[in-house]
Amino acid sequence: MAVKYDVIVVGAGPAGIMAALSSANIRGRRVLILEKQPEPGCKLLLTGNGRCNLTNLDISDLSDKYPDSGPFLRDCLRLFGPQELIRFLAQNKFETKVEAGGRVLPRTGDASAVLSLFLRLLRRAKVKLLVSRPVTRLILEPGRVLGVETPGEK
Repeated sequence: MAVKYDVIVVGAGPAGIMAALSSANIRGRRVLILEKQPEPGCKLLLTGNGRCNLTNLDISDLSDKYPDSGPFLRDCLRLFGPQELIRFLAQNKFETKVEAGGRVLPRTGDASAVLSLFLRLLRRAKVKLLVSRPVTRLILEPGRVLGVETPGEK
């Protein structure tokens, strides 16, 4: 028997984790994250040479670097940009520092501290996280995703 979730997030990287946390904040929502890797946040741990470059204070030319996604990025960053991320982290008692070039990093300089915070927040929000679960197919209906398939499921 398939378990029903209100939201299924594919990928347990920073964006997936933040999407799951945002969804879980809507009362009563059951949220699942499916991650194909054996551990969540693998790429996060590599950013900034292991120190975790969280964001950059100057994002004015970011959308120019990704011309196909420029308008989408501008809209997203208008809603949740560097200052909102720093505020979110501070509200969760996570200290950051700003280095040369406006790079924002954990005060500890340790990417694993960011991942630990995210995993703690997921547990608190009762988000279910399954690792080593690649999504092989989306189950679609016109204009709507009904579910996902993972290996071994039909």
